[in-house]
Amino acid sequence: MVVYPANAQHLGSRKEQQDAFGISDLSDTTFISHGGGLAVVADGMGGLAEGGKASSLAVKTFLEAYARKSPKETIEDALDRAILETNEAVHSLAAELEQEGNCGTTLVAAVLHDSGLFWIYAGDSRIYLTDGQALQLLTEDQVYGRRLDQAADRGLIDPETAQLHPERESLTSYIGDERINEIGRGFLPGPLPAGASVLLCTDGLFKFLPEERIIGTYIQYPAEWVGKLVETVIGEKLPGQDNVTAVCLHIGQVRPALKKTATRRKWLALIVISLCALVAGAVFLVHQTRQFPLGSSEPILSVPSADTIPTSTDKAPKGVSGDGMP
Repeated sequence: MVVYPANAQHLGSRKEQQDAFGISDLSDTTFISHGGGLAVVADGMGGLAEGGKASSLAVKTFLEAYARKSPKETIEDALDRAILETNEAVHSLAAELEQEGNCGTTLVAAVLHDSGLFWIYAGDSRIYLTDGQALQLLTEDQVYGRRLDQAADRGLIDPETAQLHPERESLTSYIGDERINEIGRGFLPGPLPAGASVLLCTDGLFKFLPEERIIGTYIQYPAEWVGKLVETVIGEKLPGQDNVTAVCLHIGQVRPALKKTATRRKWLALIVISLCALVAGAVFLVHQTRQFPLGSSEPILSVPSADTIPTSTDKAPKGVSGDGMP
């Protein structure tokens, strides 16, 4: 499995960026063999500075905690440990700022591994999976509106009351509280097919751009897709546009090792044939020199030069920058 990352972000109409994101080192093949590739997105809450500090600290702490995963620790356990360590760090920040209960962040994290797709989250940022044709939501918004809808489904309140409730968008779980009220988790067995994309995003994207338009902007090149997503939502120029962040992990096509070996053998055979032709030509030339006097117009066999033999230009993708794909 080859993973190509990409990201795009915009301030929106806000005065400060409260979103944060991070991607693990996708060039570390030793770690990827047991830990996979990780992406994290966070959307801060609280005052302007406090929200930005909370989301940045959350991403940094989560990445560092997950990077300590050992081959013996399962991916699920590593994600659980990372989110608990992250909550402790952000809660300590809130206490330091005297903003407990008002300083925190949402967080979504996804890991792509040969064994499948793993994810964990708290809050209302989202994770989607797509093949370019359909968009599958993997998370559930942890907001008061979900509880209101459940109550309406049971006939406890009127559906219209549920939809118009002023606290509908309030978070029921987030990173930075004394304890995380609710942790969402998921796993999709793999390996996922080449061409699949995992999209992590903040509510500045999906609350301002309907899902049908999110998939409608799809481009198979991840860097172009996330760029198009952010460009599209900002282009709407909607009032109150929130910070918007989109991060993509795209599964590229793996070139089988046998194919590379066969290609090398092909060019090796050509080189051998060329060398044989060179030797034959030399023998022929010596033979002809013995038969013809100097200045003879007898043709001499030509041999392809080394310049005509192509060399491999395959390069392994570097996961950190993530602008390319096969």
